[in-house]
Amino acid sequence: MIRSGYHVHHQAPLHLRLQQKCIEALKAIAPKAFADGKINWETPRKALGKRMEDEGCDAKHFDLFWLGKRQTRWLTSTCSCGTLIPAAGEG
Repeated sequence: MIRSGYHVHHQAPLHLRLQQKCIEALKAIAPKAFADGKINWETPRKALGKRMEDEGCDAKHFDLFWLGKRQTRWLTSTCSCGTLIPAAGEG
């Protein structure tokens, strides 16, 4: 049911907003690491030198894998199609 007088404000999903905040914070800390709006990873590598973790073939990474994981992550980044509204007199 659409009521007149209400304005729907659409905004990016939470994880995209948080990602943008992290990028803005990184730009504030290390502005030289950015070129054309993208991170130039070579700049932090040169600045950190030997302090960077070297991921060789023996690096261990742990993750969960399941059928449909890629589609699930994609679906979580899409906008909601609707809103659940409680029925009058219930709950």
